[in-house]
Amino acid sequence: LAGHHRLEAARQLGWDTIDAKIFDADDLHKRLIEISENLVRNDLCYIGTAEHIVERENILTALGRRTKRGENRYTKNPETESTEDLARKMGTSSKMYRLQRQVGELRPEVRNSLRGTDYGKRSLNDLLHLAKQDEKVQKKVSQLAKKTSRTNTTISYRHGQDCDTHR
Repeated sequence: LAGHHRLEAARQLGWDTIDAKIFDADDLHKRLIEISENLVRNDLCYIGTAEHIVERENILTALGRRTKRGENRYTKNPETESTEDLARKMGTSSKMYRLQRQVGELRPEVRNSLRGTDYGKRSLNDLLHLAKQDEKVQKKVSQLAKKTSRTNTTISYRHGQDCDTHR
């Protein structure tokens, strides 16, 4: 579930033993552990972070462990997790957590197309702005980003206008 890189590093160092925790969990709990580990320990891109945040929240909701919007945070169930709790676990603020989560509102095919491109890595603000655009604009930007990721070209767009590329 977690610790594969640490285990491999220990093997490369020639260690004979390593501390480990072994437990039995269902698939949903296993995935939750894996996602939480990735959000804390890995350097994910904005898109990967957003996808992990959204999936983690969906799993917590399915398990009844996500604080519902509008619940009193001072009298909430200690078994549930609020946005503030989840942000703290990631080592970030609630505001930054919510902004990172919004990138998950990009259409799935757009996220996949932008993954690994300069545009997808460069600016959280650009991705947030793009997530608010309609499907047509999102697709156009993702197509341009894919084409221009190998060149020194930037993409700009304004709401209601076509996308432009600049060298």
